[in-house]
Amino acid sequence: MLKIPQSPVISEFENQTAKFLSKIKTSFAIVNDKAYWVNDNKVYESSIRPNGSIDIKNAKVIDVFSMSDKEMKSLLKIIDSLK
Repeated sequence: MLKIPQSPVISEFENQTAKFLSKIKTSFAIVNDKAYWVNDNKVYESSIRPNGSIDIKNAKVIDVFSMSDKEMKSLLKIIDSLK
């Protein structure tokens, strides 16, 4: 069986591209009239404007320490959907 070696330059380039894109990509979860996303290990929440855009300027960091168990479970489901 003939093995064709992969070029290490292509693999390195693809790896660098994947790392770069993972740094600049942000995933949003839309639940009812709120948008959720994670940035710098913080979970943010913001409202959705009537035109459908996310009101990022008025976003707030979610305080997970003041949440009830029910709210925490709901938030964890939202965060899991962002992966």
